[in-house]
Amino acid sequence: MNKLVTYLRAPLFVWWDITYQCNLHCKHCYSDSGSPAENELTTSEVKGILNQLAEMKVFYIYFLGGEPFLRRDFLEIAKYCQEINLSVMVNTNGWFIDYEMARKIKEAGIHHIRVSIDGATPETHDRIREVKGSFQKALQALEVLKQVEIPVIGISPTIMKENFSEASSIIDLAFQYKVSEIQLVQLCSTGRGRRIESISLNQLKQLQLAVAKKKDEYFGKLQVSATPGILKECLSCTIGQGNKPAMIGCLAGRGAVNISPEGLVMPCLLDRKLIGDFRRESFSKIWEDAPEIIKRRTVNGVCLDCQYQDICSRECPLEITSETIKKIREHYVKK
Repeated sequence: MNKLVTYLRAPLFVWWDITYQCNLHCKHCYSDSGSPAENELTTSEVKGILNQLAEMKVFYIYFLGGEPFLRRDFLEIAKYCQEINLSVMVNTNGWFIDYEMARKIKEAGIHHIRVSIDGATPETHDRIREVKGSFQKALQALEVLKQVEIPVIGISPTIMKENFSEASSIIDLAFQYKVSEIQLVQLCSTGRGRRIESISLNQLKQLQLAVAKKKDEYFGKLQVSATPGILKECLSCTIGQGNKPAMIGCLAGRGAVNISPEGLVMPCLLDRKLIGDFRRESFSKIWEDAPEIIKRRTVNGVCLDCQYQDICSRECPLEITSETIKKIREHYVKK
């Protein structure tokens, strides 16, 4: 027996890899970026998709890449989002953000920028990103973004064996640079990340303790968060609580989707299964009818016995076989 779980009539937000072009060659890049795709969406096509998302009342677009600022029309795209009441968040390596660019970013209405910093030192960061000087460029970006008063500035490190021991120091760096927030992101086996060894279960436990300690240390001063693959935050929402959250489990296909530079639609940044194509069909049809999305909204098997099965569509399917996930499931399943 299968059961459809709660999902939204439109995504809360959309991840959008606006280009695959990038000036760095990060070891862990989930999209294997470097050169632009041969058939990237035109400016007109991008605006057409944005119109559909705005009509469906999507709250915001999270632009990633590649490096978004290598796309020549990116600021025009961001400004158009502002005109149709779509908020914009951007992830960047910071290389191209000098004071003049920061000023243009502010004028384009971009409210939230995360700069990717993968080490607490130039040696670690530059080694992971494979371009010397990238650490200094990232720090420079933070400084000029603060100068022009971008409302929310953050740091986003991807955690792997090469840098997990520096996680606490990266959080300290975020506080030192007086940014608004930091989100630690798990390594996932897509793109070049397939060639990187994930941290061990023991290292994950060390990382969780370190992040929890820093969350307490900087409470009220710096927002410290991490993707569920690191913190398993759903546990704190449900176990031992008298009330249920509105939605738990994987958000992909229920509250968010990913768009590629060519207009292909996928469940999320890391789950690259094709579920639709903006050049062939409308987003409303994709959101309601795509078989892969319906599959993501369906619970079956042992999950049907869980007290949260009406609001949770399981763990991230990319991690479903991990021992950590299995242990978390034990908390949810009725005895």
